Amino acid sequence: MTMMSDRKPLLLLQYGRGLAALAVAAFHLSLLLGDPRYLGVPVFYDLTWRGNLGVDFFFVLSGFIIFYAHERDIGRPERLKSYFAKRFTRLYPVYWVYVSAMCILLALNFGSATSFPQAVTDWLSTLLLVRFDSFELPITPAWSLMHEVTFYALFGLLIMSRRIGWPLLALWMVTILIAGSYSEEGHRTAFSTYFSAFNLDFAIGIAAFYASKRCGSRLAVPAIVAGVLVLAGWYILETHGIVYRLHPLGYAACFGLIVAGLASFERERNLRPIAILKLLGDASYSIYLTHLAFLGVACKVAMVAMRFVPLPPAAVYVVVLAAAIIGGCLAHLLVEKPVLSFIRRKDSRREIYLPTGEIRSTHAG
Repeated sequence: MTMMSDRKPLLLLQYGRGLAALAVAAFHLSLLLGDPRYLGVPVFYDLTWRGNLGVDFFFVLSGFIIFYAHERDIGRPERLKSYFAKRFTRLYPVYWVYVSAMCILLALNFGSATSFPQAVTDWLSTLLLVRFDSFELPITPAWSLMHEVTFYALFGLLIMSRRIGWPLLALWMVTILIAGSYSEEGHRTAFSTYFSAFNLDFAIGIAAFYASKRCGSRLAVPAIVAGVLVLAGWYILETHGIVYRLHPLGYAACFGLIVAGLASFERERNLRPIAILKLLGDASYSIYLTHLAFLGVACKVAMVAMRFVPLPPAAVYVVVLAAAIIGGCLAHLLVEKPVLSFIRRKDSRREIYLPTGEIRSTHAG
């Protein structure tokens, strides 16, 4: 998702968001090619098996960015409506377009790996991104958006009142530390979602924000280096079977160091955008939501093509992954950007007349 606020946009973090979406897609493709319908071999799985950590990076980054963009709104209840309007606009309209398309395809019997909503609670979960039971959404990766919605709601309490918001946020995190765990697809419930250990990643993102704010640029490079080195060490420990109940939290802590370091490094510098990385970052939301659909279509096309032109598994992997990423970027350019532009144009026409007589647009980024 594009990072927008009245503060300076952080390109390096946007690049990180795009690379995280790419990692998740690469992880899913390795698993998909292992399906007997396709190659029956999980290509490059030894390299991509931890690409699912891209989701942890998203959560850490969300904790950081929400505070980076809205810290000044904390304790100002008059800013609550604007805050929720921005979060709603950024999350739901584009998602609704994609999930509507997916539901139509499922109703027409296209796609076999996802579920069509049946019960009322299925539809409510699908439309509102609020979990009531163990139903898996038609866009499977959207399970993570349920965590985002929960965090956004709790931050809204901070905007309403510091005295209420901070204790509730702390209580949420302590409860998760005591009772939280990581639930796999097909085993997610309302409790395991709202008290999932994944939600601790938001706290790490918050800590990264305050660390970058307090320490400044002098510790930027050491934080990045420490994060990368500890990440590598943590990965080596896991490959040797050394894990514990909240093991992924160690990766999230490394991401927190890297995010804090990158933000501090960039804050005092004017970096020139790298076009391809910026596009990946800007398109990360669309890539994340659409990549499974594009991977499935591209795999089917590749299987047909291989009847005429034999390709090694590595070549199939590269071509299919490239097709899915290009598809996500096109979805961003042709769907996401126009939808958001339309909404923002409508918002910009609305004016709030303040008691002082000042006129201000309701959309401030």
